[in-house]
Amino acid sequence: MLISEGYFYHINDDFFSLVSEGTLMSNYENGGYRPHFLAIKDSTNADIFWMVPVSSRYSKFQSIYQKQVERYGRCTKIVLGKCDGKDAAFLIQNAFPTTSDYFDHIHTSQGKPLTLHTGTAKLIIENLNNNLRLHKRGIHLFFADIDRIYKLMTEHLESISSHDESDIKEEDAAEAITDTECQDKDTTPITESLTGILPQTVTLEEAKEENAKKLKE
Repeated sequence: MLISEGYFYHINDDFFSLVSEGTLMSNYENGGYRPHFLAIKDSTNADIFWMVPVSSRYSKFQSIYQKQVERYGRCTKIVLGKCDGKDAAFLIQNAFPTTSDYFDHIHTSQGKPLTLHTGTAKLIIENLNNNLRLHKRGIHLFFADIDRIYKLMTEHLESISSHDESDIKEEDAAEAITDTECQDKDTTPITESLTGILPQTVTLEEAKEENAKKLKE
């Protein structure tokens, strides 16, 4: 499966069961998986991806967006745009980190992976990066406990790495046992294995006796 920034993905239910975070958006909308926009790779850990959920409830979030603009002069928590040609809200306020093994499948349109308009994608990335920087300074603009989820994802990656290392050690041990068994089977002395093939060594006296017998015959 193609995994790259700028595409949409459907997240596996196992992720939501693991994090058990009530503030995350539902994984389903309109009877199907909710698409999530893969905005950026984490700046510290390239195996962690920041996902932005997409909502088709455009009017609801347009109203929230406008109120934010009226009050603060801008809104970095919501980006309004199009998803598959339809009005959609990209909810940076509901963003969360995850790993690629929790991607169920890539979101497609007419059988092709769906991408986002360059201008909209750029704005999402800028706002997400901005809000993450503010979060590190103690200004919380995300609904979910992204620090706890991030910790769960790093622990998840560590467990996968440990499991892979354990599998490699088991494979190495199995190969070592096989090599030992092969060596055990080949412990027959060379001289014993060649008996009947190489001529036997005889002394001078034995040769003389053998010749004498042949002369008598």
